[in-house]
Amino acid sequence: RAHPGWLLIVDNVDDQDAVAAVGGLLDRVGGAGHVLITSRVGDWGHRVEAVELDLLSVDAAKELLRASTPRRTKHADEETALTRLADAQLGCLSLALVQAAAYIEEKRIGFAEYSGLFEKESRALLAKLDAAAVRNLGYEFPVAATWQASFAQLSDAGRLLLDMLAWLSIEPIPRGLFDAWPDASIDLEEGLAELTRYSLVHWEEGNDAITLHRLVARVTRDNLDEAGRDRALGALFPW
Repeated sequence: RAHPGWLLIVDNVDDQDAVAAVGGLLDRVGGAGHVLITSRVGDWGHRVEAVELDLLSVDAAKELLRASTPRRTKHADEETALTRLADAQLGCLSLALVQAAAYIEEKRIGFAEYSGLFEKESRALLAKLDAAAVRNLGYEFPVAATWQASFAQLSDAGRLLLDMLAWLSIEPIPRGLFDAWPDASIDLEEGLAELTRYSLVHWEEGNDAITLHRLVARVTRDNLDEAGRDRALGALFPW
């Protein structure tokens, strides 16, 4: 407050307690500088200008994997495996890409071998981060843990809706499908609002469809116990 022109960065503001704390901080620091907030919470009101960060392009995702794995085993036919890994398996998600690259680099394997491992052991690879990767990345949370704070904020309606959507195709889900919502006991509008608020779904341009990232869907399915899976599928099938 005593020096104009400052920049304050507040990272990982991912639950409502943190949002409230940052709101109080904005009241105290005044307007002589700038505050940059990184958050998966999307509802900040008029006080904060939202800048949405999208996924990488497929080409950028492939280049990130290449640049981050100089010691990998290299094969002449790795381009197909690289594309499959970057796009179809990791969905061009930056955190998943750099953690995969750390594993590939440490084990000195190729893209095809990691892609095969991911096909068989995705749950373990998404849920665990080797010590070497923690040291090299300076970030200790595996991909599967990054959404846990958001999951924990959901009401019963939001959680059930997420559990249902996780079993659908990764293609955009048309808004018109919700016109046929089968269960009045589930608050569809509140559930959708919550999933949007915590950036667990993305509205397509024109707000006529939503998408759920393939890794959010995979981690959601992996987290379900038998009772949770039966509940989600039991609600999904009539729909």
